[in-house]
Amino acid sequence: MQQPLVFIGHGLWLQMATAIVAKHLQPFGYPCIAIELPAKAKEPAAMAGGPELVTLCQMLGLPLQLVLARAQATFSLGSQYQSGDSSWFVPFGHYGLNAAAAEFEQAILQLLRLDANSKAEQFCIAALAASQGKFALAPANRPDLAEALSYGLHLQTAEFAACLKHYNQQLGVTFLSSQTVEMKYSAEGQISTLQLDNGTALPVGYCLDCRTEPAADEASHTVQLFCAQDTTVLLQQPHSSVLQTSWGWLVRLPLQQGSHWFSQCTDPTLELSHFRQELQQLTGLSEWQHSTRQQPTESQPWQLNHLRFGQAAATLDCPLYNGLNALQYLLIRWLDLLPNQSYCPATALMYNQHWQQFQSEVQDFLWLHQHPLATKTGQAFARLGRVLSTETDAIKAGQWFGLMQGLGLKPELRSMLLAHRTDTEIHQGLRQVQQQIARLVTAMPSQIDTLNRCLQQLSH
Repeated sequence: MQQPLVFIGHGLWLQMATAIVAKHLQPFGYPCIAIELPAKAKEPAAMAGGPELVTLCQMLGLPLQLVLARAQATFSLGSQYQSGDSSWFVPFGHYGLNAAAAEFEQAILQLLRLDANSKAEQFCIAALAASQGKFALAPANRPDLAEALSYGLHLQTAEFAACLKHYNQQLGVTFLSSQTVEMKYSAEGQISTLQLDNGTALPVGYCLDCRTEPAADEASHTVQLFCAQDTTVLLQQPHSSVLQTSWGWLVRLPLQQGSHWFSQCTDPTLELSHFRQELQQLTGLSEWQHSTRQQPTESQPWQLNHLRFGQAAATLDCPLYNGLNALQYLLIRWLDLLPNQSYCPATALMYNQHWQQFQSEVQDFLWLHQHPLATKTGQAFARLGRVLSTETDAIKAGQWFGLMQGLGLKPELRSMLLAHRTDTEIHQGLRQVQQQIARLVTAMPSQIDTLNRCLQQLSH
C-alpha cells in the first residue's frame, strides 16, 4: 500500500484535481483522500473552459451529454471581442481549411493590409459558424474539421463540481470535511501528517494543495471582482463575449438558461461608483456583486511533497483565462513525471521551470489585451506577422492570431514565400477557401439543434 495522496481545498478546483489524479493512480494502489475545507471566497457561478476541458471529460469518461445536462452547459467556439466600434473573433481552432498551411495567415494579413473592408473571420470556420449561431460536432472521419472547430464549454460551476464529486466517489476517493488543516513536517522538511480539526492525523505521501488563497505572510496583490446574472437566453451564440472597459475587459458566458457577466480590475484607486456606472451602461444591468480577493504569485509549485497547484493556477485565474486550464496542465505534467520522480530535487526543479514557461506564456497573452506592443509576442507580430514559437501550447495558435490581428497589429514585412505570388493569385486562393468555408457553415446545424440532439441522446 502506497502512502495516501491527500488533496486539500474546496469546490470545483478540489474536485477536478482529485478526479484527474485518482483516475490515473488509484488503480496502482495509491489511496486518495480529499479534505474539503470551507471556502474563503465564493466561486464564480459560471466558468468557461477551452478544448482542454472537453479533452479532460473524454479522458475521465464523462459523457458530453451528461455534462451538458447537469451543468446547463453550452458550446464555445471562442470569444467575440468588442472594443468601441471594432469587433473581431478569437477562435480556439485554426484559420483556413488546413492547419499545416503555415502561410495562410500571412495571406490573410496581406489581404487586410490591401482591403480595409475585409475581415479575418471570413477565413475561419469557427468564427463564421459562431456569427451565425451554428455549431456541429465534427464527424470521426474528419479530423481536419474537428481541429478547425475546436471547442470548449460554458458551465455552471457548482453543478459541474457536483458531477465531478459523484465521479470521484465512484472511483473510491475518501472525502473528509474539516474547518482547518495543520501541516506537520519531518526533519527533512517534508509534510509527514495533516492534522484535522477533530484531531485526526493523516499520513501523507503527497499533499496536493488546491487552495487558491495565499497565506497571510505570502506575496499577493488585491484584485476587485464584479459579477452579475442576466436572464437573457443566448443559445444562438456559441461563444463568449468580451467587451472592453476603461479598466480592462468584461466577459459574458452564456448558459442554457441565462448568462453571467464577469470583470476584474487591479487598480485600487478606482471608485466603485465608476465601475457600476460603466457596467450598467455596457450591459443594462444595475445589480452587480462586488468582492475582492488576494491573487497569489506562486512560481515554485512543487516543493518536496507539497504540491501547491491551487495557488500556482490562481496566479493566472481571471475572466479572460480560467485558472482551471492551468490547474489541469499542472496535474497532467506532474503525472507524466511521477514514475521517475522519487522526490528528486532535479525533477521538481525541471517541473517548476516548465510551469514558469506556461505561466509566462499566459501572462504574455493577458498583457497583450492591455498593451500589445509592450510584449515580445506583440512586437514580433507587428514586425513579422508571426507568433513566437512556444513550448507549452497554453494558448492556441488561432487565439494568438485572432487577438493580435483584432487589436490592429499589422506586420511591417511581407512573407518571403508570398512575395513570389501576385496579389491577384493570393486573393483568388483566399476566395476559394472562403467559399468552401461558407458552404461548410451553411450545412451546419444551429447550436440549439445540436444541444437538443445531445440532450435527447442522454434521455434515451
